[in-house]
Amino acid sequence: FVGYNGNSGGHDDVFGYIFGYTDKASADILTSSELNYTTQYSTSYGYYIPETILKVTITNQTNIPTNAFRNCDSIEEIVYTKGIETIGDSAFQNCTGITTIIDLSFATSIGSYAFSGCVNLNVGILENAVNLKTIGFSAFENCTFTELTLPSKLETIGGYAFDVCTKLTDIVLPSKLTSL
Repeated sequence: FVGYNGNSGGHDDVFGYIFGYTDKASADILTSSELNYTTQYSTSYGYYIPETILKVTITNQTNIPTNAFRNCDSIEEIVYTKGIETIGDSAFQNCTGITTIIDLSFATSIGSYAFSGCVNLNVGILENAVNLKTIGFSAFENCTFTELTLPSKLETIGGYAFDVCTKLTDIVLPSKLTSL
């Protein structure tokens, strides 16, 4: 699981919880260079994540909670050993180091802002998302895809899902799409 128990939906569901946290005002006093940590902001808490962590393996969770890895810019790779079914709002927002998410074949929904600001994310993220039905509001905002083929079971794309994707030149929409 991510964070304390991965089920509460609160400030303790984020990855940084296991490394310690403080309220946002206190976190602003400490710099990442002084601690050799990245500060992960989620709601009103600041979390300290060692910058040396480049790969995270999630072993027993089917849902990635809201804000789970938000602003974890040093992480480059997320690996799951169990199929991820839902990705919460802002789960990977501003994770600029992530280039690929290994397997979304079980995913049915991607929350709002889930990958917003993931400027290095590989377009292949959706290639195997064969069960995906929903992409949330601004889910891929500011990503650098050049072309994109959306999964055939996709039914709903939230507003601004691909906002500020200035390099996107080609997108293939599925026939089952009912809400755009």
